[in-house]
Amino acid sequence: MALRWNPEVNMSKEELDYFLDGRLIARLSTNGKDGFPTIAPFWYYWDGESIYFDLGVNRTNTRNLTRDPRCAAVIDMDNRPVTGMRDNFARAVLIVGTAELYNHKAGQDEDFTIGNSNVRYSEISGKIDLRYAIKPEVDGKLYDQLVSKASPTFHPYLQGEGNRVLVRVKPKKIRAWDFSKAPWKV
Repeated sequence: MALRWNPEVNMSKEELDYFLDGRLIARLSTNGKDGFPTIAPFWYYWDGESIYFDLGVNRTNTRNLTRDPRCAAVIDMDNRPVTGMRDNFARAVLIVGTAELYNHKAGQDEDFTIGNSNVRYSEISGKIDLRYAIKPEVDGKLYDQLVSKASPTFHPYLQGEGNRVLVRVKPKKIRAWDFSKAPWKV
């Protein structure tokens, strides 16, 4: 039986916040300059109103958002491929919105006005890192070392990664579902 959309599987605001507070991965979709979507997985932070990403300036998604700030992100989990339909715990949140970009220079800790608040770069970046168990005193030093040594011969993919872009997406539309609440039975 194919699962059909049913309003009874909608998540409440509390369920949505709880789900997005988990250590899940967001797949961010941006519009490529060739007109095709670009999708990449990222760690994120949800503050109850907006989703945040901390991206390197040289990433394709960053360049795409600079050119066209329209984007979408999906955060989901689905155990049906492993357990089959007997446990229907498929849950997802789809966020569609327009990105705001805040440039961060390596070695600085800028204050940004986001919405009605002043926020330090390290505050949002730190919340992203800590939720995924990054220990700044250990992993931060290793990251700084890798970035400072980045060169065409050492690790070309890390060039420019010290300069970051804090991305905030305030949703224009959210669609959230939890199929464990489905009224139908298999």
